[in-house]
Amino acid sequence: MNEIIVTGIFGLAGILVGAFISHMSDLRLNNRQMISQYITDKRVQWIQDLRNEIATFTSNVRYLLGYSKVKDTETYKDYLSQAIMETIRSGRKIQLLLNPTDDEELINIIERVLTNLPGAINDNESAEQCIKDNMNQLLYKTQETLKNEWERSKKEVMEGVKLQKGIRKKNGN
Repeated sequence: MNEIIVTGIFGLAGILVGAFISHMSDLRLNNRQMISQYITDKRVQWIQDLRNEIATFTSNVRYLLGYSKVKDTETYKDYLSQAIMETIRSGRKIQLLLNPTDDEELINIIERVLTNLPGAINDNESAEQCIKDNMNQLLYKTQETLKNEWERSKKEVMEGVKLQKGIRKKNGN
């Protein structure tokens, strides 16, 4: 009789330990999934923010290069002043969105455009050509950066899915 009770207690203890381990494993998986989802969501938001800010910046720069040729009246000065301030703000925001180590080239391109902008507005052809060259580089490098970040996000999501499947197999679910 005692042997039956001891066997039952050990069996029950085994079931409880197994359930506890399974529960802890599920908690760890859920925690990893939440972290992965949070990081992925933030990365997607960063991609959208950078894309929108680059679009604003490039549009403003092209506008300023074209508008500087008009040069009429006081209206021109007001629009020009506002457009310059918006372009500088946009360029600085892009620089803040970027990683100074990984995205140094993009940061430098923005800086070259901003540095040459006053000269280009005042009909300095070499400054204008420098801006045009840098704008082409900016678009190319931005596309490259955004593509790399998107691929990184997809990879992290797929690793999370693989991790989830692996733990489910291990737990027999």
